[in-house]
Amino acid sequence: MPHVRFIQVGGRLSPAGWLLVFLTLALIAGIAIAVAILALSVFLIVAPVVVLAGFAYYLYRKIWPRAHAHGDGVIEGEYRVIESERIERKSGREPPQR
Repeated sequence: MPHVRFIQVGGRLSPAGWLLVFLTLALIAGIAIAVAILALSVFLIVAPVVVLAGFAYYLYRKIWPRAHAHGDGVIEGEYRVIESERIERKSGREPPQR
C-alpha cells in the first residue's frame, strides 16, 4: 500500500496575516451594511409613494375606466373577399388545380 503524504500549506498566521483576515472581513461587513442601509432607505422612500398611488387609484377608479370597458376590441370596417384565382392571374402564375 502506498504511503499518503499530506502537504501542509502555510502554517500559523502571523499578526500581519490575522490583520489581513480581519480587514477583509471588516470590508465585507461594511459593504453588506451599506447595501442594507441603501435598500432600507429606498424602501422607505418608495413604499409611501406606492401606498398613495394605490389609494388614489382606489378612490378614482371610476373616473379612469379600464381599457376593456370600452368594448371587446373588435374594429369594425368594410372588407371584400378576393378570390385567389384573380390574384394569381394578375401575378402571372397559374391558379392551383382543384
